Amino acid sequence: KIDETKLNVKDLVTQIKTNGIFETISIDSSQITGDLRPFNADYKGAGYSEMVTALYVARSHVNAFALLEFKEGKYRVKIKKIVLNQAYNDPLSEHGEKTNLDLYAIKKEQFTNAFKKSPSLIFNYTFNKIFELKNAGETKW
Repeated sequence: KIDETKLNVKDLVTQIKTNGIFETISIDSSQITGDLRPFNADYKGAGYSEMVTALYVARSHVNAFALLEFKEGKYRVKIKKIVLNQAYNDPLSEHGEKTNLDLYAIKKEQFTNAFKKSPSLIFNYTFNKIFELKNAGETKW
């Protein structure tokens, strides 16, 4: 995802650092990288209830690595290594069980039809919300 921004690089870095989403962070002149703090996919904010949300989305904390690359007037966010951490015991999984999102989302090097429905929309909504910056401008996909 690429966002346009009116922020200068210094203000962009300050805003990313102070929003508290990174557990570990590394900053250089053109990028920020690091592990994100565990968070929940915001299925409610995306317009879904727990009853219609895939179990692996609704019942897991999300861990991921993020890369933000910035140039004057824009920044790009890449999310990698998305791992789901089971939030509690249920008949299918145990608390703390970790699963790569790829297991549910990708088959034969393509997104599965099931993932393209609400799960991808929920994750897209959640990541957009996490990386939304004040005075960021327009989004281009």
